[in-house]
Amino acid sequence: MFGLAIVIQKPIPEAIALIIVGIFAIFHGYAHGEAFPAEQTIIFFLAYGVGIVVSTAGLNIIATLLSFIALRSERGELILRILGILIGLAGIYFLLNA
Repeated sequence: MFGLAIVIQKPIPEAIALIIVGIFAIFHGYAHGEAFPAEQTIIFFLAYGVGIVVSTAGLNIIATLLSFIALRSERGELILRILGILIGLAGIYFLLNA
């Protein structure tokens, strides 16, 4: 969905974007819950939680920095559109192979 939004470069109304994010967040959270380690000691729980938070924050920071760098180049919008297409294709691939 977000890959498509990047490709078409049209603003999505905030209410609709929040609903879409909320729906995907439910499924995303469920996937993380299913991947939770079977051994449920406090150390495993903390390590798993910290790992999710750190990796998610790192991915968001990297994506934001790369977007800012791309937009400063002459072909920034084209680069972001191509990346949007790649994100969308990756999403379709994972959905079909789930």
